[in-house]
Amino acid sequence: MLRSYRVLVLISLTAIAVSILAVISNVPTSTPYSPFNTGARGTSRITELISNNLIYGFNELPEGFKGTVLLVLQAELPPSEYLRVERLLSSGAQVIILDEGGYSNNLLKHLGITSSITNYVVLDEVFKYVSREYPIITSAGLKSELITYRPTYVEVSGLAKVVAESSKYSYADVDRNNYYSLGEYMRSYPIIVQSRIGDGYLTIVSDLDVISNELIDMNYGALSKLITNPTYIAIGYLGLSSTDLLKYLLTKTLPIGYRSGVEGSLIPYMITVAVSAISYYLTYRYRTLKSVKRFKSYTIICSSYVGAIATYVAFITDNPYLVIPALANFAISLFNVGSVIRYVLTATLIYYSSLSLETLLYLIPTYLLIPYLMILEPDVGLNNFVGPSTINLIKYLSLMLLVSLINLNTLLPLSLIMAVSIINCLVHYVRLYGVRVELLEVPEEVVLKGKASLLLNTYSRHTTYLALTGFSSGFFELKDYSIIRYDLPSNHLGTQNAVLNPVVMDSSCFAKRLLTPISVRYLVVPSTMKLIERLRSEVFSRRDVKDLLSGVELSFTELGSGLVGVGSEGISKVLSGLLVRGGVNVFLAELIRSLTALETEVFSDKLGSRGRLGEYVGVRPYIPGDEVRHIHWSKSLSAQKLMIKEFTASGVKDYLTGGGGLEPAVMVDLTVSDAASLDRLILTLLNVYLSLIRVSPDVKAPLVIVSNEFVLVMKGKALDVLYRLYRALSNVMPKLIYDYEPMKTEVSVEYVKNLITYSDRFRYFSKLLNANKYFAEEVVRALVMNELTPPRPITILHSDVLSVRYGLVRYELSRYGYTDVELRKLAQHIANSGGRY
Repeated sequence: MLRSYRVLVLISLTAIAVSILAVISNVPTSTPYSPFNTGARGTSRITELISNNLIYGFNELPEGFKGTVLLVLQAELPPSEYLRVERLLSSGAQVIILDEGGYSNNLLKHLGITSSITNYVVLDEVFKYVSREYPIITSAGLKSELITYRPTYVEVSGLAKVVAESSKYSYADVDRNNYYSLGEYMRSYPIIVQSRIGDGYLTIVSDLDVISNELIDMNYGALSKLITNPTYIAIGYLGLSSTDLLKYLLTKTLPIGYRSGVEGSLIPYMITVAVSAISYYLTYRYRTLKSVKRFKSYTIICSSYVGAIATYVAFITDNPYLVIPALANFAISLFNVGSVIRYVLTATLIYYSSLSLETLLYLIPTYLLIPYLMILEPDVGLNNFVGPSTINLIKYLSLMLLVSLINLNTLLPLSLIMAVSIINCLVHYVRLYGVRVELLEVPEEVVLKGKASLLLNTYSRHTTYLALTGFSSGFFELKDYSIIRYDLPSNHLGTQNAVLNPVVMDSSCFAKRLLTPISVRYLVVPSTMKLIERLRSEVFSRRDVKDLLSGVELSFTELGSGLVGVGSEGISKVLSGLLVRGGVNVFLAELIRSLTALETEVFSDKLGSRGRLGEYVGVRPYIPGDEVRHIHWSKSLSAQKLMIKEFTASGVKDYLTGGGGLEPAVMVDLTVSDAASLDRLILTLLNVYLSLIRVSPDVKAPLVIVSNEFVLVMKGKALDVLYRLYRALSNVMPKLIYDYEPMKTEVSVEYVKNLITYSDRFRYFSKLLNANKYFAEEVVRALVMNELTPPRPITILHSDVLSVRYGLVRYELSRYGYTDVELRKLAQHIANSGGRY
């Protein structure tokens, strides 16, 4: 979001700055004979034809200047400029003064020229352009004619040379009534007079309109013979307005117009490229442009065509510098400079198209290629018909409109590219009507976080992208008839109702179209339920298996205290009290309810007591030579020394060993991070006991279930334990999974930073380590209380969130003599022992 604001602010500031410059440079001015006045009485045209080099005064001319200075006077020239003009003429420069009010007469006297400009207008009733106010003057030396408007004439004396004069039918309007009157002499009147001073020439033209926009095109041929390059136009004595002065300052700071030669060609082009690069950067910086086949060949062909048109335009306008931008563009396309050619080619096209309407028409074929050079990778956003390629190209061109604020002629090529892009979008949108996407198959049940997919039947005549919004943002490429396999999400249990919105997009991403939505309905079930169904159909439906079932012994222990219930009846009595005080989680409570109800219903005559072989008479201190298996671990822990059990019967050995050794125990901790993890944990537990009974139905494998601060122990054969789990989970598993609330608490980034920053962080981790160590010791105590004593083999199942805790538990178990058996090696461990425990 912050990045978007930065881009917005940058665009806004750029638009404001360029808008201010644009207002200044494009606001109309009406100052007579101003090079910024585009009207009939302005002189903007001559700045295009003859010179774009504007100066305010003679002090701005470079040292050793030997070209031509056009001095347009509508005010008295200050004496401080006389010496500058004299030095220019002496050094070989040519000064052309356009003055019809006599403002330069004092300068002529200073230079020793006795000629002067009168204030009488010359009219001609015969040799005229439109009326007598437009006398035609002729020049024998220039061999051409010039059209003037109400010129005055020069009184010639001395060595001054008359360059052009009016016809012999012209007359001076002495009485200023704009008509011929008696006493007004008809003769030829000098209009252009030239004098040699030093190595230069001073030319006086007694008419300002000879270079006006109205007449310059007709007079250009004759005037060009009087002018030598380089040429500067001095505008400091025209009586310029404030707007003219601001425009003049812009020509010095931002030379966008009013210049000729290499500057007049390259600077506008460089500005256009710069704006194009910035616009491209802001628009495509975070987008991935698609690689277009034959991209280099397309750009070379396009650049060659633009170069040919540029050469032609440079030839007919006699401006060889116009070819330079085309050559630079061709070099970039030839070397295939990545994304640079995209915005450079666009800027080159816009620059040449802005020169004239004729050039724009020549370049129209290249406009068709520009959209195909800026194709994006497929992306689904708003469900409208405009594709990402079209949207981004229009954004890019909208930023490029900033160029039009300075040069209005760029509006037409920019609008033309936009029009081509929109037409491309519409054409491809119509073609997308032939794409078909239909539902072929959807599964009825999906396992939680398992792989499942639906099948779609599709058809597309052209290469098309398909996205199914609603589940994921992946894309499929379609061509002809095909079948699409689309993965279904299975992260949540229960009935899933979803609506897939098929969005198709052409291969160039110009257009997209939303097809008819597809309704999908399926059920996500726990993976444990699949295994329970297998146990029902393949194991416990067999009569011979049911005949092998016997009773199990249940006990319930609270960590930190001791046994709180033994047998199904005893556990049932304490269960409600534990639930009221919140001492057991919901999953374990429901599992216990189901187990105790099952024991009462099926094997009530075999449960409710903790049977023993032999009579326990007490304990005594350990004597070297006593068997480790006779150690009374709970008394040993309390007394802080080893204590030995004493029995009155010798059958205690058979009770502990089962005739062949200690039976393995399976411990499972139900603390998980989410319902899917609980599902996987229970599924693993069932598979463990299923693998055990496959080794031998008589294998004894007690189950220890740990949940929060409580431990449930189920003693018996693996087959009996599996049967109880199967029956209990069949009743409660779906509900428990659906209603399960994660036990894992999310840790914020700030909390972690505080742990790392504060100096007592080691104290925190020390407390965490001590807490887990205390838990491990309590688990060992609970095992001993339930007579699951060392060196019993134990396999531990837990979720990933308890890896650290059960690393300590395994360590504590090994310290007390327990044997840790990996899950994947448990069945092999039993098989290697012959199945006798």
